[in-house]
Amino acid sequence: MKSNLLIINQNKYAMQALLMKLYAKYGYRQVSIPACESLASISELEKRYPSHTQVKFMDQSGEIFYLQNDPTVSVMKMLRLSSASNIEQKICYYAPTYKWGHRQLTEETQIGVETFGKDTLLHDLEIIVLAVKSLRLFTDKVMLDIGDVNFLETLLESMPFDSEQKQTLIKALPSKNMMTLKELTLFQNTTDETWNLLKSLFKLFGPTEIVLENAKQLIEQITFEDQSLKSKLNTLLDQITARSILLKSYELLEYTQLDFTLKPELKYYNGLVLKGFIKNCPSEVLNGGRYDQLSTEFGKANCAAGFALTLDLLMNYTEVKKMTRKNSLLLLETELTAKGIQYAEYYRQKGFEVNLRTYETEKEAIDLATKEHFEKVIVFGEVSAKVIDIRKDNVQKMPYATFDQYLTVADTNKSIH
Repeated sequence: MKSNLLIINQNKYAMQALLMKLYAKYGYRQVSIPACESLASISELEKRYPSHTQVKFMDQSGEIFYLQNDPTVSVMKMLRLSSASNIEQKICYYAPTYKWGHRQLTEETQIGVETFGKDTLLHDLEIIVLAVKSLRLFTDKVMLDIGDVNFLETLLESMPFDSEQKQTLIKALPSKNMMTLKELTLFQNTTDETWNLLKSLFKLFGPTEIVLENAKQLIEQITFEDQSLKSKLNTLLDQITARSILLKSYELLEYTQLDFTLKPELKYYNGLVLKGFIKNCPSEVLNGGRYDQLSTEFGKANCAAGFALTLDLLMNYTEVKKMTRKNSLLLLETELTAKGIQYAEYYRQKGFEVNLRTYETEKEAIDLATKEHFEKVIVFGEVSAKVIDIRKDNVQKMPYATFDQYLTVADTNKSIH
């Protein structure tokens, strides 16, 4: 285990770098999430829905703290305390989270994004797109399940069930198996007409266009005592349909499916809910959705949406794609000289990633460069320099006058600046 720890951490930070680069392209800025917080700072919402896995400890003064287990709440606390008047915020984070279960403390690393603003459609769409693109950085075998808490709750409210039956239904929906309900005495007096409604409800997952059509048919099946519920369902379905049409523009629809049976574990979600899956992993690696009521709880009454990736799970079931480090130079000398140092500093100022090392054999140096994914290796001799392009498998040897001109022409324009 110890021998793999360094590689595991390197891979974890490589995945983090790829994800943060993606989020930066969409205008997200990274924030630091506290590892622990004072119990005195806990929100009213957290008090109403306490976590049974939360880890608490007491410091020497007797004050109680809890270890981080929900970065989203921490982000909301930051926004509440922020003096910024701009309600449009895009935030991303990388945070260890902790929970207590099965008589042991477990640590998981989460990477997430949070977006806050006024345009509900835009924010929902962007969160869906980023969720799919995040998973596809590491594998094409992905599926993002998209649900809607408001739609599901309104459907259940429109059906002839009491509160106990509804709670039982919600627990049964994830299994997608309606037959388990027929065995319960709670549903023994259910009419054939109501069973048909349940049968239609349990089918509301799969390809987007099929589920949208099935949802329309289910709405028509229901006998509404309150016509405003039917109007609300049709409005919600129109919004989901509009979002699905726009999602086609990103050419990502094949990586998503609708699942109106989804009910999030966290109580503060409303509207959009997401679960992301990858091939061979038995549980979701991504969770997210809308949480406007949490935003309101912290004094920011606007649209709030986001998701979190469990990086440890993602690492266990995917591989970090091997990528050449663009604009990276490995400079080599048999022994350290002023010339090598000057070249290294010069190209660092130009924006290159530069690693200056001494070497014993050229083969050993090239093997190192290949393993660490450098773009070019430059071997300094007494009167000439050898440039080895690892990516193109090309070698050029030239006197220093030519070498200086070569790098200026060929590489400066590729600089990251």
